[in-house]
Amino acid sequence: MPIPQHINSDRASGEFQWSGTDTQARWDENWKNKNNRDFLRNLKDFKYHYNSHGFRTAEFTDEACILALGCSHTEGVGVPVGNTWPSVLETQSNNTVYNLGVGGAGIDTVYRLLVHYAVELNTLAVVINVPPAVRFEIKTEVEWETVSVHSSNQSDFMKTWFLHDENSNLHQEKTVAAIQWFCYLNDIPLTLVYADDEQYIDKTTKFNQGRDLMHHGKQYHCNVATAIHRQLKQQFSQKNMQ
Repeated sequence: MPIPQHINSDRASGEFQWSGTDTQARWDENWKNKNNRDFLRNLKDFKYHYNSHGFRTAEFTDEACILALGCSHTEGVGVPVGNTWPSVLETQSNNTVYNLGVGGAGIDTVYRLLVHYAVELNTLAVVINVPPAVRFEIKTEVEWETVSVHSSNQSDFMKTWFLHDENSNLHQEKTVAAIQWFCYLNDIPLTLVYADDEQYIDKTTKFNQGRDLMHHGKQYHCNVATAIHRQLKQQFSQKNMQ
């Protein structure tokens, strides 16, 4: 089965200093503010490493694993790999967790990656940090492209689509339902959280952000991992009793 293409496919087996909104230009701009420097200095040197499938995770093996899917809040744009919620979940659960998060991805990307890797790998469970609803994916002549409310090349159709929240919300609901049905048919426990759920955001700490000062920082990832781990333990316990 062909490997699904995604935004980070061209980063396969590579090492990079920057990713997504975490750029040199943004770093330079944020560094101009002296109040940011103590925080940013601690994040200066980490890099992004990708496996041969273009994911910020270890190379895949035949061992039993948990699949973590989502957008930049899963890939961990702006934070060291050890602080991403899939890495924290791996430590908490004592299971191999593969991070299939892709910055800029929507729920369509999550679905495409899920139906491929959930059957290709030895999957114990699937956990998804659902991307914002205001994104969907279209196939162009050369690649799959994520379109969002922020896209500059919107057609009249897209403008109409994003003008009414009902379109994005319904699209997200349908795709989540498809994911749930796929996991049910394949007897794979599924846990869902939502990337824009404010209960995971630490608002008490001034600098709880990523290196780009746009994405969430270490505490957010820890909160997401802890919530997912709690749900997974319940699911595994219920499955073992059946």
